[in-house]
Parts: sequence; structure tokens; C-alpha cells
Amino acid sequence: MSSDIIFEVIPYSKTASGAHCQKFVERVAGVLDEMKHVGMLNIPEILEENHMGQPYYRNIDSREFGARLREKCKKNIGHYINYQHHLKSMKH
Repeated sequence: MSSDIIFEVIPYSKTASGAHCQKFVERVAGVLDEMKHVGMLNIPEILEENHMGQPYYRNIDSREFGARLREKCKKNIGHYINYQHHLKSMKH
């Protein structure tokens, strides 16, 4: 039986400052590096609706966030991004 666990992290807000974004990525990467049994990273795509019922992405794109984490993380961790491909045409 494998002892690997899945770690889920929600990307930071699109309106966050550059310093906050960098600090957040470094902090998450540091936690992942310290945790011995993390074998998979789950990054959900958070989709909300505005007052007109249209899609609104409050957070940074999950794929971009995953790429930034990959650059900072010292471990080779698999990742799964919950991305709804049929929503690609909607504005971020």
C-alpha cells in the first residue's frame, strides 16, 4: 500500500500584489518540500459567477500557478489541475 497523499492548494487571487504572489508560491513550495509523503498536487480551478450570471475567475489560472510551483519546488510531484476544457472560451 502506498503512503503517498494528495495535497490541494487553491491559487492566489488575480488582484494579489507581486510580492504576495511570490511569497505564497515560495511558502507552498517550502511546505511541499518538507512533507515526505506528498505524491500528488491538486490545483482546483475556481469559477464563480458575476451578478449577470456570467463566469468570473477570481484566482490566477490554475495552470500558471502549477507552473510557478514546479519552478520553485525541489521535489518531483505529480500534479492534477481541475480545468474545465469546455469553458476555455469564457473570459478569465
